[in-house]
Amino acid sequence: MCNIELHNGATLSRTNEVISQFQKDIINIKGIRSAFVVSGFSLMSGMGENCGLCFAQLEHWDKRAEWAKEYPKNRPEPTSPEENIIQAVLQKNKMD
Repeated sequence: MCNIELHNGATLSRTNEVISQFQKDIINIKGIRSAFVVSGFSLMSGMGENCGLCFAQLEHWDKRAEWAKEYPKNRPEPTSPEENIIQAVLQKNKMD
């Protein structure tokens, strides 16, 4: 889930433009299958013309595991939950 918020006073039309571009960009990221966007509402900000949200559907674990193999091997220790997940997938694939 992604929160999108423009500056106060941004019109719904401008927010729609930004959210549409965000949706086009996010579905080009490896591991993301689809993205559903909503403008005029945010779980963090409530209702407003300047906000929106996105629900991104991820690819099946098997496909993401293939992507994780491409991840650079000389990375520093994980510093976020996402990196911990990638490291766990890489470790599982080594054992298989």
